[in-house]
Amino acid sequence: MKRLFLAIACLIGASASYAAEKTVHLDSSKLGEDWPLTFKKAKVSCINKRFIFVYNTDTDDRYPVNGNAKDAVKTGKMEGYDIDAVWADDPNYKGVKKSISPILDAGNNLCEQ
Repeated sequence: MKRLFLAIACLIGASASYAAEKTVHLDSSKLGEDWPLTFKKAKVSCINKRFIFVYNTDTDDRYPVNGNAKDAVKTGKMEGYDIDAVWADDPNYKGVKKSISPILDAGNNLCEQ
């Protein structure tokens, strides 16, 4: 019986560490004109080493950044809003968005840790 409880405790501990969310805070002052979002301060997160999201720190709204996160939101497995709503237009090119790479790179760095 003690072994069963120990096994259950180990499984709970392992699943809790697997579901960890790693985060980093970013703001527009560091990227200047290259900042790709319509809000100025953001939290980038990596969940389960697969799902990259960006949060508007003023509203706590969450937006999927990578394909895995977008698919999870689309299928209802995770919650989030459409990133196109807050992804800034590139003023130099009509109909083109700014590069989301700074946000995606920050998320990928978290996922690799």
